[in-house]
Amino acid sequence: VKPEVKPEVKPEVNIFDYGTRVVETPLKLKTKDGVLVECNLQRRYIVNDGPFGKRVEVIYKVTDTNGKKIADFDGEIALDKSIFKGKGIQNYGKRCGLGRTMKQYIAEDARLYGCEKIDIDAAYGSHMFHNKMGYKCDLTRVEYGKDSSLKALTAIKKSGTMPEFEQRINNALESKDLNEIGTLLDDIFTSANAKNLKSDKIGIVGIQIPMTFKL
Repeated sequence: VKPEVKPEVKPEVNIFDYGTRVVETPLKLKTKDGVLVECNLQRRYIVNDGPFGKRVEVIYKVTDTNGKKIADFDGEIALDKSIFKGKGIQNYGKRCGLGRTMKQYIAEDARLYGCEKIDIDAAYGSHMFHNKMGYKCDLTRVEYGKDSSLKALTAIKKSGTMPEFEQRINNALESKDLNEIGTLLDDIFTSANAKNLKSDKIGIVGIQIPMTFKL
């Protein structure tokens, strides 16, 4: 009689334990030309408790098969507020959907930790990317939201690339109504995506716009 072989039982991981948890995930992505890009996503979660409550620091690092870093991201989850605050993805030009894939993992992590939304301050060319990923302008959550959004509308008007929105831009600049401005910026970003225009083409590179993805 052969002895019974029991399956190995791995200890359950408590995601709220203090200290560092590391998860490694191999990725196989393809460029638009069909070229395979193999890489590895490492996600680190550091749980700590300080004067501002219990928080999880989240750090992503993506490396190629040679161990060279090709993308990274860092953010923080405020557990008491159920908010994932992202600090930005740095993607070093592989053009294989890596940024989109990382965003999907960010949303997965946000749900895992019970977040209700993900906040990001879109600035350096990422406005249209975040719009494409379902993020909406959320101008009231930071004190600079109004000023930066008015600055963005003025820059878009000056660029001359979105003439169909000129009257709405004039109205919003006059009213300074945050709901109107937020909806207008969302519409402009969606239209710019349809025209394949990036932030530099509509004049807003470097202008921070608070954006939010609701889970």
